[in-house]
Amino acid sequence: MERDGVITFESFKMFESEEFKIHSLKQCLYKGIEKATQKMEKVLADHFDTNLGDIDIVDADKHIFKINDWNNHDVEVVIYSKEDLEVIEGNMIDHLYTELSKSKINLTNSISIELKDLVKEEVFENKMFDIFTTEFLIKTISDLLSGEYQKENDSVAPVNQGNNFIWII
Repeated sequence: MERDGVITFESFKMFESEEFKIHSLKQCLYKGIEKATQKMEKVLADHFDTNLGDIDIVDADKHIFKINDWNNHDVEVVIYSKEDLEVIEGNMIDHLYTELSKSKINLTNSISIELKDLVKEEVFENKMFDIFTTEFLIKTISDLLSGEYQKENDSVAPVNQGNNFIWII
């Protein structure tokens, strides 16, 4: 089977098609995550102390909501669950390895080595999981969204203790 190029079930990735490939770090924020839910609207209503009727879903795939506060100001926010953050983290690590794999090192004019031959994916992933702390992931997402992470009580803990993470964009 290996010689014929047959992929076994264990080695087959669900999202191998071109449609699901990630081409930029920003795409890591919404590829493969579930659509925003009504539960997220309730979390936002609690966090911003507003009515559910004042919250509109702008883009359910990207988890973008528009909130009209009591002062009649519109604010756009993004909310992710803890599970969404785990998917985003995996997306980012996969994307970074793909980018690393495209690189070559030219040792001399006649000798070049592809980095994917030097850096094994499992070793790279283990190192990245060490780097991707919750704080690092939150900062990276904040940079990609050009948004401000909403802390609760000046900590980096998830807001509303429901394992939800909110950014104002």
